[in-house]
Amino acid sequence: MGNKGLLHTPGVSLYTPKDRYGLAPVISFNIERYEPGEVGAVLDHVFDIKVRTGLHCAPVAHKTLGTYPLGTIRLSPGYFNTGIDDCSSFALLESKDRI
Repeated sequence: MGNKGLLHTPGVSLYTPKDRYGLAPVISFNIERYEPGEVGAVLDHVFDIKVRTGLHCAPVAHKTLGTYPLGTIRLSPGYFNTGIDDCSSFALLESKDRI
């Protein structure tokens, strides 16, 4: 699933259970020193990777995670995505230099 590549990307905080068996393919993460909205804009405009950023209508959950008030970046790979691990990890590493 998509969290394997992100799990080993330096500077990335991943907010998901390590055992994802039976869970929806939704990965929530942040990159240290960058706001989620900035990273989301770079992933969209430079790499054409669509993500959602912010509190995702769940501010109380983000308070629990310690990501309030900025929230997280949410990646939702689907059935037709291929190579999402490599693509997102590479894009995240590259995006650090473009923000």
